[in-house]
Amino acid sequence: MYIIVAGGGVVGSSITKRLVSEHDVVVIDEDQNVAEKIYAKYGAVSVVGNATNIDVLKDAGIEKADVAIGVMDSDSNNLSFSLLAK
Repeated sequence: MYIIVAGGGVVGSSITKRLVSEHDVVVIDEDQNVAEKIYAKYGAVSVVGNATNIDVLKDAGIEKADVAIGVMDSDSNNLSFSLLAK
């Protein structure tokens, strides 16, 4: 499966850690250091940017995503991400 995780914090990195061995996982985070850490630690593709921006979602491959998971700090950002991902 192709899975996009919006948010690379504690929850996002934990989800990525569990899924990356069996699925194609892309993580979107605004912090470049977080994105680089996730790539280095888990090997998941990381996109630096705002997951509520449609261009960032397209760069992450939202059109082919089987699952989109929003785990950012803000509920409103998670809702926006979910609506755009749909």
